[in-house]
Amino acid sequence: MIKASMLECCELNDTDFTDVCMCTNPVYAYNLFYVKLMERYDKCLPTVSVTENYISTKKPWITKGILKCRKVKNKLYRKFLSTPSEINEKIYKRYRNQFNKIKATAKKIYYHQKFEEAKGNIKSNWKLINEVIHKTKSNIDY
Repeated sequence: MIKASMLECCELNDTDFTDVCMCTNPVYAYNLFYVKLMERYDKCLPTVSVTENYISTKKPWITKGILKCRKVKNKLYRKFLSTPSEINEKIYKRYRNQFNKIKATAKKIYYHQKFEEAKGNIKSNWKLINEVIHKTKSNIDY
């Protein structure tokens, strides 16, 4: 159900549909109607690009600092793609390798702390092991 405020926003009330109503050819009338409707749709609901800038809940070791490093790495990669040269390639690859080392270290530290917290609790240890190897429970009946 479309609210009256949406109709006012899209200015459908102000749209002149007389040429659509007067048309005797249904295919032509439909095309006119569709064009007018899409013009209002595009005006009312413009396309917006969205960037990925959030901390992933699936990877708790990813910090804001790592996200900033990822952003710099992606900028260096785009620069390398737009102006390919040996210098840009070296800069990008060196930064990428450092970024991957930092990310791996953060993950290692995170899981080391988790295993230290779960020391002596076998159930928690196995839960962490399954999390590390990305093993999930399956509900398959045999």
